[in-house]
This record gives sequence, structure tokens and C-alpha cells, in this order.
Amino acid sequence: MKKKYQFMMVLCCFFQLLHTSFALADTIPPSDPSSVPMHPRPADWKVIFNRVVSLFHHDGESSEHSSKKMKGLARAVSSFQPSCVLGLLPVSDEATLSMEQVDTFCFLRKEIASTNPHCKFEATLNLTRYPTASALLSKLQEISLKIAPDIFLLVVPKNNEVVYPSVLAKGIEYIHEHGQVVGYEGPTSMIPDGIDFLMICAENGIIHREEIASLRMKHRLPILVRVNKSFWHESSTSSEQHTTEVEQAKLLIHLAEEQNAFGYHFVYPVLSALAMRQHDFHDAAESSLLVRMRALMMRFN
Repeated sequence: MKKKYQFMMVLCCFFQLLHTSFALADTIPPSDPSSVPMHPRPADWKVIFNRVVSLFHHDGESSEHSSKKMKGLARAVSSFQPSCVLGLLPVSDEATLSMEQVDTFCFLRKEIASTNPHCKFEATLNLTRYPTASALLSKLQEISLKIAPDIFLLVVPKNNEVVYPSVLAKGIEYIHEHGQVVGYEGPTSMIPDGIDFLMICAENGIIHREEIASLRMKHRLPILVRVNKSFWHESSTSSEQHTTEVEQAKLLIHLAEEQNAFGYHFVYPVLSALAMRQHDFHDAAESSLLVRMRALMMRFN
């Protein structure tokens, strides 16, 4: 009888402790998922890079424009219904971001995201400007605090093939800790561990299927292909301009068509000056090239 009584007392204490633990759990507020940055899963890459648009800026182009032109530029980009926008504004590596740059970036992002709420936005960094981890982390922190991009593209220019592995590793770690995506563009022999995607430039509009296949097999990463900046070279005469537009159209069609067969995501190039000029007065007065690119994106993406 005594043993039975002791057993009942132990059982009673157990249930009392269990009840108390549940009560305490109910008093702890659930964590806010939005307060913790979430790094995209690999399954999300196809969605993020499905419809990629990149803004091209002329060298020395100012980030200061009228609100009318900015709205026109935002409409031009939004018309692609992009999942990801690269090159939203030129980012200076030499100095801190100016208030004008920050305001322009935030204005364009807000306008574009109003009709494309899931769109991601990128900032580019020239890695060779930051030989130490402290310098790179300081720049990443500054950009993150001021414009909070979803994606960082770390670039090693072709004519300056220098990579500091330990510095790069610290940068990638910092970016991931803040729930952001990190890409790499540079020599394919120096591709770092930990990146989320690769950017490849189609020099003279040429891409090599074997190279793309080899990179996909070895690194198992999404690959983005962009055109060279010379794609937007200036034409001095009307006949030259017509020839240039024909060549541009052929190149765009080729790169857009080969996406699925080659296994890459094409980055559709939009010249910011052209988009602002065409949208400055009336949407009907639009570049045929922008119309063609939208049609290609609709068909292949």
C-alpha cells in the first residue's frame, strides 16, 4: 500500500511539471520569422533567376535624374515583370554611397517592387578594390545598411585577375549571415567556394556550350549569361544605328533561344538612358529593342 502511494505521488508530480512546462511555453512569444534573414534554398534559384534584367549605364552617367525620368525608367524595367534586377544604379567603389545614389536606388526599387513584389535587387562590388577583409566587410556593411540589396555580385575584372581567397571567404560568410545571395564574376579558374551563382560574359555574343556544361557539372550552380557593355556602343549615323539595332536583335534572339538547351539564365540588358528617353514623354514612343526583349522574355522565360 505504501509503495502504491509513493508511485501515485511521483505520477502526480510528473503531470504537474508537465503542465507547468506547457504553461511556460504558452507565455513565450513566437519569434518573428521576418526578423531573421532567410537565405534562399537551392529550389528558389530557378524562381529568382527566371526573368533577370540588368540596367546598363554609360560611363560617367550621373545617378541624379528628374522624378519623371526615374518613373519612366521604373516603368520600363517593371514592364518586363522581372524576378531579379541587376545594376539598379552605378555603385562607386572609391567612396561611400551618396545620398543621391541611395535615394535613387530606393526610389527605383520601391517603384519596381510595387508591381513586382517578389523581385530581388543587386549591388556589384569590384573585389580587387578590397585587399583586406576589414575593407571588404566595411563596404558590405555600408551598402547593406544604406540600400539593403538582396544580392551581391562580387566581380574580378578581366584585366586584373587578382583574388584574395581569405578575404573573399570572409565576404561570402558575411553576406550569407545577413540572408543575402552572393554571386561571382571573374576567371573561372578562381571560382570560390560558397557562392550561390556564377555570372558569365558572352564576349562578342559568343558562348561555348562545353564551357557552360563543364561549369554546371563541376560547381552545380545557377549560371547567368550577360552581354558585354560594348553591346550598347553609340552610333554616329542613322544608317549605322539601323545596322547596330539589327545586330543587337540577332544577338538577343540567339542568347535568349539557347537558354534552355545550354542550361543558363539570360540577363536581358536595358540601357538606362534609352529607357528614360523613350519613357520621358509617352509610352508609345518606345524603343523597338525594348519591345523585342519583352517578347523574347515572354517566350523563353
